[in-house]
Parts: sequence; C-alpha cells; structure tokens
Amino acid sequence: MSKSPEPKLVLSSALGRLLPAFLCLACFVLPTVLLLNGSPSTAQSQTAPDSPVSEPQPKRALIDKTGKVKYPLPYQSVMSFCEGLATVERGGRFGFVNQTGQLSIPIKFVSAGDFACGLASVSKSDNSAVGYIDRGGREVISPRFDVSNQFYNNYLNTSIGASSVLVDKHGDIMKKATAQEEKQIDFSRGADTVVFADKLVQVKQKYYRVLALPAGMQPLSRFSEGLCSVQYGPDMQWYDFVDGTGSLVTHGHFLGVNDFRDGLAVVFTPSKKYGYVDRAGQFVIPPVYDEAHDFSEGLAAVRVGRRSFFIDKQGRTVLKPGYYQAGEFSEGLAPVGKYGKFGYIDKTGKLVVDYQFKEAGPFQNGVALVSY
Repeated sequence: MSKSPEPKLVLSSALGRLLPAFLCLACFVLPTVLLLNGSPSTAQSQTAPDSPVSEPQPKRALIDKTGKVKYPLPYQSVMSFCEGLATVERGGRFGFVNQTGQLSIPIKFVSAGDFACGLASVSKSDNSAVGYIDRGGREVISPRFDVSNQFYNNYLNTSIGASSVLVDKHGDIMKKATAQEEKQIDFSRGADTVVFADKLVQVKQKYYRVLALPAGMQPLSRFSEGLCSVQYGPDMQWYDFVDGTGSLVTHGHFLGVNDFRDGLAVVFTPSKKYGYVDRAGQFVIPPVYDEAHDFSEGLAAVRVGRRSFFIDKQGRTVLKPGYYQAGEFSEGLAPVGKYGKFGYIDKTGKLVVDYQFKEAGPFQNGVALVSY
C-alpha cells in the first residue's frame, strides 16, 4: 500500500520565530522539531536541477473561515504574510500581494524578504546590492548591503563588504560613541537594546555602546518580552536568557530555546524533551513533550509520541490527542493534520474546515494561506 507524503504546516513569520538548538542558522532540521516559525526568510530566484520527474505545482490560495477559496494566488511560490503583505514569485521574479490577493508591489525583484518594521529587503538584479522598500513599494534605503537581513526594533544588523554595520530606518549607519560621548548620553532612558556583531548593544541618538555579558556568552537572538537568548559553554552547547542590561536571568543549561511569548518560552532540555519556562527560568510546564509550539490565544500544540494535542498554560490537556500534526491558534482556529491532509479546528475541537489541504497557514484578517 502506497503512502502519501505527509503535508506540512505553513506558518507565518509574523507569529514568532523558531529558535531551537542552533539559533544562528536560517534553516535547520532537528530530530524532534518545534512546529513554529523559521527565521526571517528571503526569496531568491534559482535554477532548479534537471529532474526526470516533473511533479505538478500545487495550487495556492487564500481561504475564508469556511474553507472556501476566496482569492486564488496564481504564482509559482507564495511566502507567508508579514505586516499584511506576502512575497510571491513568477518567472524567477518577486513582488508582493496583499490579503485580498491583489498585487500591491509589482513583480520585478530578483530577491525579496519579509516585511518587518515597515520595510523589506529587495535586490533588483543578479549579484546586485540589497536595498529596502516600504509597503508602498517606494525605495527608502538605496541598495548597498551584502545580505538581506530584517529590521528589528527599528534597526538593521547587516554588512557592507567585510564590515558589520548597524543601520537605522533612514539608512544611516550608527557610529560608536567615544568614551567621553558615552558619559554625556543617558543610555538608560529611551535606548533600544539589540544584537549587533555578536554583541549586545544599547542604541540611542545614532550612538551605541556594548553591554558586558558574563564571560564566554554570546547573544544569538532578538529580544522577546525583554529577554534575549544567549549561547555559552565549552562547546557553546548551552542556552539561556539575559535581560536588557546583559544580566543572566535563567540558569537552565538548555539545549535550545524559543523566544518568549505570552510570558512563557519553549525550551529543549538535556533529557531531549520540551517544556515551558517563565521569565525567571522556572518550569511552569514540565519538559515531557516530544514537540512543542509557542502559546497562542491561551493554548499550545504539543506532541507525545505520534499524537498531537493542545494544552493550556497550566499544562492541562484541553483538546484531546487525535492529530499527527497541529499548529497554533489564530483568530480562533488552528490547522491540524489527519488522513494525510490539513483542516482547521476551533477551540472546542470541532472540525470547522475539512481535511483537504496539502499545506495550511494561520488565519490573519479572516483569511489563511493554503495549498491543495
């Protein structure tokens, strides 16, 4: 008996970022995977190798909460929606559509990243530098960068040639304050703490200063709910969290961590199980799961063995096992997998949209991105 390949969840990067044991990688696969969002992605034109078998391209569309196709998306690829826009590809070029399926920014770029802080990275030609456009498609920062990173907290950590640079939303490059200048700047008020060049820095008024971390620690992620993940240990195998002053606030020696969300963070423990800790690093839900999602709308999808189900913030099972995959709730619905397809359930566990999709994403503004 042949078995259909398992479908996959398409999860929006607007709902949080996945940060397991290798936080600095853009893409990764773990033996046990947190069904969360990947790191910020950039679509690029590529030439696929010749294949003797040409599989039909899946159809993509935006559906409403009844499962009805509301807006077909006739593109070769469609990325997740971020800040109301999604990157689409046609003929090796990229543009952006809105959540009514309309093309908001023309298909003319050879690469394009997700929107964050109102800006998205784009390249206009092969091997060209990276610039940034706003949601109206207007060039805000002229092309001069080598990598397509995302803005976070209104700052961009990127590079020009061999130099790492920290850039504001106007495209201005920060300059490091001198020791005398630092004395005149009150970084304690109105400063943003960001990760830059493998260091934790406070930024204010076009100046920045490096914060001291405990010896051997390196910051690896953005801040979430006031905390930033760090990596350390003899082989850099441990993960914990520091606050905005660089002080260590958890002592879990975790093998992987997620950003904090709704006051809790998913952690991967030396026992090779997932659990949830609070901002003090205390386990609120013990590490007993083989797979875990962030909390969303008060519930989280987890897996034990081959069965996925949903728990509340006390760790109580609220929707019983019955799925081989489950995603996060958004706008009252969550994608779940069964019978080789995905559908959607509500918070009572009722199947609202039948199992019919190869891929299924979260609802945003009444629509969800699916393929079939």
